Amino acid sequence: MKNQKIIEAYNRLLPAEERDRKNLEQILRRLSEEEEEAALAEDASDTGTAKREPVSHRRSRMLTAAAAVAGVILILAVFMGMGQEVYGGLFGSYRHRRVDAPATIVYEFYKDYTGVELPQVVIGWLPEDFQNVEPRIDAMNDAYTFSRFYETPEGRLVVITVDYMHKGGKIYISPEPGEELQIVELTINGNRADLYWDSWSGGIKVFDDDTGLLIQIMSNIEIIEMIKIAENITFIFNE
Repeated sequence: MKNQKIIEAYNRLLPAEERDRKNLEQILRRLSEEEEEAALAEDASDTGTAKREPVSHRRSRMLTAAAAVAGVILILAVFMGMGQEVYGGLFGSYRHRRVDAPATIVYEFYKDYTGVELPQVVIGWLPEDFQNVEPRIDAMNDAYTFSRFYETPEGRLVVITVDYMHKGGKIYISPEPGEELQIVELTINGNRADLYWDSWSGGIKVFDDDTGLLIQIMSNIEIIEMIKIAENITFIFNE
């Protein structure tokens, strides 16, 4: 439900043609069932029987929540650097704008994972046109970094990397020249996540603060597909 409210609020901040181009309408449709289920759960009676709230009332509640979230997003847009440093400091990472290049977003990490090997990474879903695509394995792929590069004959590509949010590490994300990087905070499988994009491509970063793992997806596919890929990446830990 959190994803639905955040994306809906952000959707309202963008012009109509921008919303269509960024595929946010598709995300809203995909997440609408989650919002409906949450509404039913909230209205469940003591006997466990859910009562469906009138559409007008549900819509009113959603609009109120969306307006509140929109206000938060606007505040973050103005104070992103300071706000993200404070928020991120509660975990093992924080996000801020680069001082000498404000269009660039920087991630920094503070926990030590020296010598900690990755669990087995399972990619549970890819779009249909990737099913028969053999991934390329990056030279950096080892016991501490998982890296896969998929590309279809039509030029659709997905790059997936998994490693630890290691102390002293930094990641820089910059838009294409003349572009502005859009960013929205999500929750994926209970973990903090950032969805970002410009008109050329986009990506998702998922921060698992319990295990210290960082999932990164970079791609030129649709946003809704990237979210589904991220939701279906799982880990098998050695006992």
